[in-house]
Amino acid sequence: MEQWVANDFLKLLSTDRKNDLLDTMMQALHTSSEADFTFVAEVDNFYTTANTHLVMNRDGSADNFSFDLKATPCSDVLVKSTLIIPFGVQEAYPDDQLLVDWGINGYIGTQLTDIHEKPVGILVALFKNDISNSPSVGNLFNLFSGLISREFDRKIKSADVVLAKKVLDSANDGIIIAGPDKKIIYANTAICNLTGYANNELVGETPAIFKSAKNLPQLYQEMWSSVNENLSWSGEIWNRVKSGEVRPFSLTITSIMDNRGTLTHYSGIFQDIFERKKTEAQILYQATHDLLTGLKNRYCASDKLEELIKVTRRYQRPFSIILIDIDHFKAVNDNYGHQIGDQVLQAIGQIILDNVRTSDLACRWGGEEFMVICQECSVSGALELAEKLRMAIEQTTFSSNIKMTASFGAGQFRQYEASDSLLIRVDDYLYQAKGHGRNCVISSEILSTT
Repeated sequence: MEQWVANDFLKLLSTDRKNDLLDTMMQALHTSSEADFTFVAEVDNFYTTANTHLVMNRDGSADNFSFDLKATPCSDVLVKSTLIIPFGVQEAYPDDQLLVDWGINGYIGTQLTDIHEKPVGILVALFKNDISNSPSVGNLFNLFSGLISREFDRKIKSADVVLAKKVLDSANDGIIIAGPDKKIIYANTAICNLTGYANNELVGETPAIFKSAKNLPQLYQEMWSSVNENLSWSGEIWNRVKSGEVRPFSLTITSIMDNRGTLTHYSGIFQDIFERKKTEAQILYQATHDLLTGLKNRYCASDKLEELIKVTRRYQRPFSIILIDIDHFKAVNDNYGHQIGDQVLQAIGQIILDNVRTSDLACRWGGEEFMVICQECSVSGALELAEKLRMAIEQTTFSSNIKMTASFGAGQFRQYEASDSLLIRVDDYLYQAKGHGRNCVISSEILSTT
């Protein structure tokens, strides 16, 4: 009898080539066992809930369902591996409502395990009558549960892979997965959208396809050193996209290891931070610049001044400052209006920018007053620049054919003085220039020769 049942199962299995292998095996097992219901179910990691993947009845297949494992024979299957109750299963498990609703009298169940022998599911046959050939059917279940386990585990993992791919493809962040050789084997939709590359243009390449000269070489060395030693790295990086544009990204790289601690893959998660960087740059610009003229503001210049004082005291490197005040500027606002006055300020700011060195810092000190910090510059160099600026302003015709002049004070930092002392001293030179008839440059050097 047992041999006949097994042969019947194999015969049915070998003749059905059209259906899914698991479906075919379940149909063959259902028919061979003469069960009223046969189903295979996946159990959760806590072994509290089961979800059927395939349900067979006398009429064919039935709808899938979920059920709690508590107080059911299925919960004991997960402990005992195989459970056979030829009759009276309702009396043995009176709280299992499914047995009552379906009128079940006999029960056979066996574990389905993964390759690590961890239970992942249950294979169950339910009988309304007593199981007359229970030893044969039980042996049949045990005999073929391994084959069904492997196929069931494969289907679960396949479904998990499909689900994972859907999740990755729907993610807003760009994601790539690479093998141990760092060649990309997967790229989601977001990374393609972020970089402009098609999926087939990324797969087979390494992440070096995004490499940009804007990153310092040591960044890549530190990145892979961290990935190798700490299994991950997170930071900001500039990546070159397909169009050639270099854009900022937040990047997290993670090493993926198997159960033996062997590297199997790398994952990379990219976030486009262009808009964030743009906002940060705008905030920084507003914090450090005068919005009317585009020059640095007073706060930025004050910080630079303190920084230079520290450098000068340590390395004995000279620097000088120039204070500039526009002559009779109030009359421009009074006679022509503030709009014209703003245009004059903007034009003078541009004159200053056009004439200073890249190492100098030009700022709007306040109102109609400007300052230039001249690095690596003695007072004689500052006087030369101040005179150059004075002549440029005097020779310019501003809006509404206005002619303007400016007064200048210049001075070199002295080792013993603080920033406040330097500013007071040069401001005094500036007002002496005002007192000398305006449109002139005054410094300690000039005063000492007069």
